[in-house]
Amino acid sequence: GFGIAATTLCLMDYVVCSESAFFSTPFSYIGVGPEGTSSVSFERVMGTSKANEMILFGEPLSSADALRSGFVSKVFPKNEFRKCAEELVSKLQATLPKTSVLASKELIKGEKFRNRMLIAHEDECRLLKKLFLDQRTIELIRQKFARSKI
Repeated sequence: GFGIAATTLCLMDYVVCSESAFFSTPFSYIGVGPEGTSSVSFERVMGTSKANEMILFGEPLSSADALRSGFVSKVFPKNEFRKCAEELVSKLQATLPKTSVLASKELIKGEKFRNRMLIAHEDECRLLKKLFLDQRTIELIRQKFARSKI
């Protein structure tokens, strides 16, 4: 996962990945700030040091590090990912009562959590608007995408 694909993972209830996955948030390299509530959710999930590595320094996170830090819950072999993920979903659906799962989820990610994430989102948007008007940011983005093979 790269950028917004990586930053929003901490908002998910449960995340699995393949052993070849990596997660990257190269904000500082292009002169922008965090997005997707990662300024709050990364620290909440992974702790301050690992969150800072990713957000401030753009350090990528391997699947093994993602598992150790709590960014993902399970890592499956690349060639068996789909099968393992489908089996996990089937098992969970067959064994867990939906009402208790949803009630517990509301306690974990209820109104207080949603309000905190909304505040983080608004703060990040203000910062991004400010940074996107900065000529240094515009030049960093221009340079980055001039080298890109997109």
